[in-house]
Amino acid sequence: MKICLCLSLVIALLCGSVSPWVTPRPFARSATVTQLLEGQAGYVITDSWAAAYVDRAASLGFVPPTFTDLTLPITRAEFTDLAVRLYENLTGTEITGQVSFNDTNDLNVQKMGYLGVVFGVGGGYFNPYGIITREQAAVMLVRLFDIFTPAELTYNLD
Repeated sequence: MKICLCLSLVIALLCGSVSPWVTPRPFARSATVTQLLEGQAGYVITDSWAAAYVDRAASLGFVPPTFTDLTLPITRAEFTDLAVRLYENLTGTEITGQVSFNDTNDLNVQKMGYLGVVFGVGGGYFNPYGIITREQAAVMLVRLFDIFTPAELTYNLD
């Protein structure tokens, strides 16, 4: 249960945006800039309310070094990077299989294809630069959790 909550928070932080059913209203945005990972170059920009959670996700190895502004939308390929990091960090094993797509050579996309977490958009294509929808993210997360064993789901993130 603890892992589900942590994963939900990480994904919500990295994919969050104003929901379409919420009436937009002006607000003051307060951005926080923090160093991405100790010992690595790069910085992450987050809204101030999310900074502590993003720092925690980064310390667990869930935030890719290429993610520099987490207030931006996330692509389908970037989401697979998060999924691969989650799987490999929690299982302690590297995904070695790959499934090819016609429009990308992204290793993370290929790894998630191998695990059956992603199948693409049809015709052998993945659409790696498309912005992921909440529906697609939910499907990928459920497929990812379906492949974990009960022992892996007891991983302690503390």
